[in-house]
Amino acid sequence: MSRPSRDAYSSVLVSVVLIFIVIGFLLLPAIGIAWLILTIIAAAVLFYVGTGPVRGFAVTLVLGLLANLFTAVYVSRTIFIWELSRKQARHGRVETLSI
Repeated sequence: MSRPSRDAYSSVLVSVVLIFIVIGFLLLPAIGIAWLILTIIAAAVLFYVGTGPVRGFAVTLVLGLLANLFTAVYVSRTIFIWELSRKQARHGRVETLSI
């Protein structure tokens, strides 16, 4: 029995990698929300069980998560809208942005 060529292996590898990339982008919002919820739960447990500096860390952790969420949603959208308006002024095309 002869072995398959390297081209056959590389094309299969590229296909598998592309499938994993598509699956990753489809699952990304769910993973992000689950990560956020689990981290807030962990911070709540730290706040409930801990004392002094541990409680302060829990509060800081939640504030950091909320700042991260705000930045990811609103600041990124503002940057995209700004870039879109620059392209429209330069090229005269009307494009859409759905975030």
